[in-house]
Amino acid sequence: MKIYLAARSKRRAELEDLARSIEQLGHTVTSRWLAGYSQENDDNARFDAQYDLNDIVVADALVLFTEDPEGTGSLRGGRHVEFGCALHAGKTLFIVGPRENIFHELPEVVRFSDAEELFNFLASPAVMEELS
Repeated sequence: MKIYLAARSKRRAELEDLARSIEQLGHTVTSRWLAGYSQENDDNARFDAQYDLNDIVVADALVLFTEDPEGTGSLRGGRHVEFGCALHAGKTLFIVGPRENIFHELPEVVRFSDAEELFNFLASPAVMEELS
């Protein structure tokens, strides 16, 4: 399965490690943002946003790593746009962490409490067979 990982950019190192583990299971992680961007100016930011959208389009599923809305202070919202694009495109949707908004309550969204639970799900032979 091709998977796009969406999260706050501050979690990039954590997701890079997880992406390697997911790929060892035979999945492909399409999130080029994990290699890093430089949003030094508006032109670069537009280019990076287009990369993200393209990476979502080629993915079969999107995994959104959410944050505790009570303890994070000011949050940027790119990951929520990515989730919305994947929802609109009919992708398989997973979230890891707490539900942050009403769209995370939709019946097609599968929620995991942490990355280990997601990883175990993705490693399941039944899941691998069903998704192949």
